[in-house]
Amino acid sequence: MRFKTISWDFDVSEESKVNLAKHCLSVGDLPISRVAWLLGYSEISSVTHAFRRWTGATPASFGSGQPNASRAE
Repeated sequence: MRFKTISWDFDVSEESKVNLAKHCLSVGDLPISRVAWLLGYSEISSVTHAFRRWTGATPASFGSGQPNASRAE
């Protein structure tokens, strides 16, 4: 008996990624490495650059509640 390999491939929208990142960082109990993994990034630097592009803030400043972190939508 042969089994077919099923591949699930989908693309998560940028809006969904930024919303998930904001949520995970606002909760504050996930390290940036875990947030990167959840968003599909293999490198922390990649998610940091993307987050800055999306929000104008770094993940670290967003999570720590710094005044320059943009939390409003």
